[in-house]
Formats: sequence, structure tokens, C-alpha cells
Amino acid sequence: MSELTQAVSVDAIPSHYLRVLLPAIEAAGADLRVTLEEMDLSWLLDQEHDQEQNHIVTQDHFVGLIQRCWQITGDEFLYRTGANCKQGLFALMVRYV
Repeated sequence: MSELTQAVSVDAIPSHYLRVLLPAIEAAGADLRVTLEEMDLSWLLDQEHDQEQNHIVTQDHFVGLIQRCWQITGDEFLYRTGANCKQGLFALMVRYV
């Protein structure tokens, strides 16, 4: 196990995974800055953090942002498919597959 792996707790998530959600917020027409400020995540818009590869966030930040994205977009697949996936449909598919 590397030193970085040992130092990072189980609930730590690289901030990259939060940044990939931002285009969906913008595509939905929501104000990205306001949305991130409401969630205390406005630092994601800071260029210095964009350059920092090892920035870590908690799973609470990630889950909160993805749930907010689902609410804003109305699409659990966040516009990555040809049709919207209604909230709860993905969980239903996973359960029965």
C-alpha cells in the first residue's frame, strides 16, 4: 500500500469526480456558481484546485452534489444518454438485473 493510500480514509473521493458533474449542471441551465456556493463547494471553480491532482473530498460532498445534479437535471444519467432516466429508475434496474 502506498503512503498516499494509507493516508486517505475510506470515504475520501478525488475532487475530479465532482468536477465531471459540473457540465450537467450548466447544461440544465442552473447557475453553477450559486449551486456550488449553496453546497459549500465553490472552491471547485478555483483554477488552483483544478491543477491540484490530489485534492480529496468526503463522500458526503460527492453524494450531496450528485443528488443535487439529479434534482436539477431530472436525469439520473446526467444527459449522457439519448433519453432522460427518471429518478429511481436506475436503482430499479440495478435491483432486478
